[in-house]
Amino acid sequence: MRGIMRRRCRACSNLDSGFTLVELLVVIAIIAMLVTLLLPAVQSAREAARRTQCSNNLKQIALAVQNFHSARDRIPDSHNYEELSSRGWTCLILPFMEEQAIYDVLEPYFNGKYPQNTGLNHPALTAAMAQPIPGFRCPSDASASLVTSTDQYQWTGREVALTNYKGIIGNNKMGGAGVGVEDCHRSPDCPGLFWRFSFMKTLRFKNISDGLSKTFLAGEDLPRYNFHSALYHGNGTYSSTHFPLNYKPDPPMPADWPTSITFRSDHTGGGLFCFVDATVSFINDQIDFGTYQALSTRAGEDLVRGYTP
Repeated sequence: MRGIMRRRCRACSNLDSGFTLVELLVVIAIIAMLVTLLLPAVQSAREAARRTQCSNNLKQIALAVQNFHSARDRIPDSHNYEELSSRGWTCLILPFMEEQAIYDVLEPYFNGKYPQNTGLNHPALTAAMAQPIPGFRCPSDASASLVTSTDQYQWTGREVALTNYKGIIGNNKMGGAGVGVEDCHRSPDCPGLFWRFSFMKTLRFKNISDGLSKTFLAGEDLPRYNFHSALYHGNGTYSSTHFPLNYKPDPPMPADWPTSITFRSDHTGGGLFCFVDATVSFINDQIDFGTYQALSTRAGEDLVRGYTP
């Protein structure tokens, strides 16, 4: 009897010692299925967080422009690189974005001349020009970890910080490409707010007759599609609505400036824009093209019907 009991106990022990192969495979299959179900949710949550951060970045830029306007009674302008320092409008709002330190380094050279290796082209600014600012980069940009570049126009071979956020030039046909008004980026006036020669025209909020809540101030771009994306450079801080939102040539043609200086993002289905009144909206890339262009002009007398930021 004792022998029989010992054999039964050994059998019980063997049965309770672990999973069978079939049970183990079932558990692994269940875990794999759960991971498959959870992964999209995790990715969606991460993108939602990145989009919120991007929206906040644009909000801070718009508020900085408003504060600059309150202090100086004008909209910040840009210098061209042909004759002046090449500083962009982005330089002027740095003190209003808690970036006084980098502003203090750049500001003494605002009266210089880029062609004479002064202005922002001064050798003393080599390190400063490569100083990235997180508030000017969209975390959803697939290449957001690349904070500097040596490929930017007028800075080829020299390291400069990048920006995802570009001021609105309007519906300007860059180099004659796309749809819109004739190319104005070398002229004293464009239909938007920021362009390379905007130092030639003093703009104030009162000049935005289309309404502050119905006029884009800035939107998103992707530096890997546009080699005009140097953060502090007057020729890298504006884009046009002459192509539909999220125009992305395949393969990218970042050196083809007539088609590359437009708005795009890595957010699915559209991109974020801030308005002059500092509201931020996600604009669907299927937006009516006429409405999209109307929102990019300050005084087009174009009624934007049915649009609510």
